[in-house]
Amino acid sequence: MSEEKKTGVIPVWQGAVILTLCALWPVLDFGVRNMTDQDFRPPRLLFYFLIFLAAGFAAGFGLKFLLRQRGAGAAFMLAGIGVFAVLNYYLISGALQQVPGLGNYALIGLLLFILLLAGASALFVWPRTQPVIPALAIAMLFGLGAVTLQNSFALGRHLFFTEAGRSSLSEVALRSDKWPSDPAALNENSHYKGAADAAPPNIYYILPDMLMGAREFEAMTGAVYEMDEILEKRNFKVLDHYYSNAPITRLSLAHVFGADYFADKDTTLTNDLIRNLPWRDGGGVYQTLRRRGYNIFYFVDTYVNPDCAPLADYCYTKKNFFDAQDLIFLERTPFFEMLTASGSTLAPVWRRLMKYPYYFEIPEILNTLPKKGASPSFTYLHFGLPHSPYRFDEKCEYYDAYPPIREDKLNGSIQAYVKQVKCAEKMYSRLIDQILKNDPDAWIIFQADHGVNYYGQSTGENIMTLSEEQVAQNLSIMGAYRLPERCLDTIPEDMSPVNTFPVLLACLDGRAPDLKPAHHYLMYYLSWQPDGQVRDVTEIIRARADHLK
Repeated sequence: MSEEKKTGVIPVWQGAVILTLCALWPVLDFGVRNMTDQDFRPPRLLFYFLIFLAAGFAAGFGLKFLLRQRGAGAAFMLAGIGVFAVLNYYLISGALQQVPGLGNYALIGLLLFILLLAGASALFVWPRTQPVIPALAIAMLFGLGAVTLQNSFALGRHLFFTEAGRSSLSEVALRSDKWPSDPAALNENSHYKGAADAAPPNIYYILPDMLMGAREFEAMTGAVYEMDEILEKRNFKVLDHYYSNAPITRLSLAHVFGADYFADKDTTLTNDLIRNLPWRDGGGVYQTLRRRGYNIFYFVDTYVNPDCAPLADYCYTKKNFFDAQDLIFLERTPFFEMLTASGSTLAPVWRRLMKYPYYFEIPEILNTLPKKGASPSFTYLHFGLPHSPYRFDEKCEYYDAYPPIREDKLNGSIQAYVKQVKCAEKMYSRLIDQILKNDPDAWIIFQADHGVNYYGQSTGENIMTLSEEQVAQNLSIMGAYRLPERCLDTIPEDMSPVNTFPVLLACLDGRAPDLKPAHHYLMYYLSWQPDGQVRDVTEIIRARADHLK
């Protein structure tokens, strides 16, 4: 045996390569696991790699002084093991969460993590392990090298040889600091040229993400639904049997803002088709409103991916260095787990919300809403309430909703949803009251985008076999209109959301709307359902609506 192996000294280059691979492989693994996500931002992967590589080398130089007998190579190798352990901590945490009745799994996980690092460190310090170190280094080089090449190939193939991958490389990163965010714009006459007393009304489109309609909500949960009564008391016309055209946000809003159907049962969804659909940019709706002199204001919280329409005069935003992908990546590490390990009942909630760096709740924007002025405005408000993450109880106080969900996914999710809906009823009451206080003559559309999805039907294997009840729960939405009586009379009970803006624009023009017949489809993101299936469920929805009348 060589003198090098007897003393346990390994070459510096081997230690440096091991450290590099230990920082690179977890980043690539994260990329492979998240590359089909609609908000995947591959350039950020390089940022993650460089940060942890720099931290690893800094730790390596510090360890060099503690492992003088082993040398710099061993120090870099140990630092690499530490980086690797930190970036794969989620494996420990995930395994412990599956153990029923474990109690404070976060604290147990952190203790195991510390013990594993201590064991690895002892391997480098204990004299009898000296001959093992070079052999371990060679094994790590081959093992890490192989899986790194595998992940590099998988990620590279996706980014450069698939439609979705090339799209994620080409899309511009979210730059909320470039958005028009001066609140003064909320009360400026920017586009209207007519007389103030002849200005058209201010319009508010409120989107309560994932808020079901009363009938399907009560049938699913057995709980009392009050949102319809709340709206009716404020002179809204509530549509009792209202169903979305599609069961996910982007595809639902594409029907609403596009005012047309873009698919049928013979359509196969593709990334190009989905990416080019109108949704929150408004299709031709915003251009039409702008020609009429409307300001366009945007309030979109981070639970539903914040953005800013190109024609918007103001977009509400919070400043934050991190974006959602950064914080999802940090979920791999023990950093967030330290919050949970504290034992605080609110710590899991804050940990969950930290994954949404730009999030805001309804009370935060009440004093920012536009007031009635000389310039008409169209204000789009999209809130992730009652959408997950579940965070509110019936009193709108934060609580940890997820232990019951881990025990029983279906019933736990329904219980959490009911509580969040009860909070949503309170929150949206405050929002609407504030709008009407600022502008008693405001026209308001209160319309959700889709229902709930608690049966695992987001995969292609069972999209064609969902029961009538499951289909209806996917598509059930709250829909209500606060318009002049002459316009409300033109809205039939079985109206489809695809007619939302035809009704609104016809009301502005003082004419009857040209309504399209109702059609309803199951279709999902390709990351959920790669084969792009579309299922026409129009007849199921019609029968379901008749059944619940």
